[in-house]
Amino acid sequence: MDSATMDLLYNVPAAVPPPGITPNFVDPPSLEGELIIINVIFTTLMAIFVTIRLISRGFISKQIGVDDYFCVVAALASIAHAVVIREQSKYGYGLHTWDIRASTILKAVENRILLANNFPYMACLLFGKLSVLLLFRRLFSVSPRTNLFIIGTMAFTTAYTISILGVSVSSFIKCGSLIDMTTDFCVAMGTSISIVQSVINVITDFMILFIPLPMTLALVLPLRKKLAVSSVFLTGLIACAASIGRLVSAVKTLNAIDIMWIQAKNDVFTVLEMNAVIITSCLLTLPTFLRRCKQWASRAYSSIVPSRMSSSDTSMHRLPDHEKEFKPAAIPKKPKDPYPMVTLTNITMTSQSQASKASCDQKDRNDSIDQMGEISTGR
Repeated sequence: MDSATMDLLYNVPAAVPPPGITPNFVDPPSLEGELIIINVIFTTLMAIFVTIRLISRGFISKQIGVDDYFCVVAALASIAHAVVIREQSKYGYGLHTWDIRASTILKAVENRILLANNFPYMACLLFGKLSVLLLFRRLFSVSPRTNLFIIGTMAFTTAYTISILGVSVSSFIKCGSLIDMTTDFCVAMGTSISIVQSVINVITDFMILFIPLPMTLALVLPLRKKLAVSSVFLTGLIACAASIGRLVSAVKTLNAIDIMWIQAKNDVFTVLEMNAVIITSCLLTLPTFLRRCKQWASRAYSSIVPSRMSSSDTSMHRLPDHEKEFKPAAIPKKPKDPYPMVTLTNITMTSQSQASKASCDQKDRNDSIDQMGEISTGR
């Protein structure tokens, strides 16, 4: 579009304001500050948990795997999404549409910045969910049925993400002007496709949430330990709640005109959903990290606190027998907890040992049945 037209649209609002409202191009109400705060808080929390995961898996247990690499990719996608949102705010994202100059909207449409945030969003959810599913597969691979369900969920999540990605790429190419934005395809991308994507995200979030619960409750552990492990997995409810909130907001604002303001408000659920998926996948590595931190702190304390007096010093200050302080009998120590802090390794070993024991019991039962059959046949 030529410069004369852009100059003409410079003082024209991008949308007609509601009755009684005057366009404000100087200091309009803005959600930019809220977007910055939300992205900084949740992205920082996510980065902390990912760092803990990498330290636990890479340096402490030395068992880093593909799921950890996928988690890093998801974290980078979340950071990229925050950067894109920051760039979109320069073109009026987070403002009421009637407080944005029409020329600014035209620039945003032409450089397609308003369509860019969906790509890191999809990448973050895909690799975040695959990271969780691969972790579950490593933990609960002893159950063939659970293993098959995990593989099916991974295939479904990957397939639908690739299909949505293809549609998003087509939209990015075709919807590059105001005239293009009025076509059926571009209109559908802003309405129905977004809702379909949200619905599928809700379904897959709940599928992933309920995968570990039956296996966890079947572990031979005290009830307190079972509840502790289950509560870690149930933190995925945060991601489920965020995806539901995003879906509800998308439905309520299906044909809204003030799209720049509404989409910015919906980003609260988007940011929470992305980072909750990543944080949930990192929580099981937290006990290993805390236990090692406790060991490091103990060593540091021992090195700082002066050692006990040498034997020569104690002999100089030894009291006579009649002045020695009476020492009561030692209190017996509390028995060691047979179920220590539940970690990834403990869950895996417990699950595998129980599966091995069940397999041996089944084999013994089969041998007994065969022997009984041979005896009856011999008779």
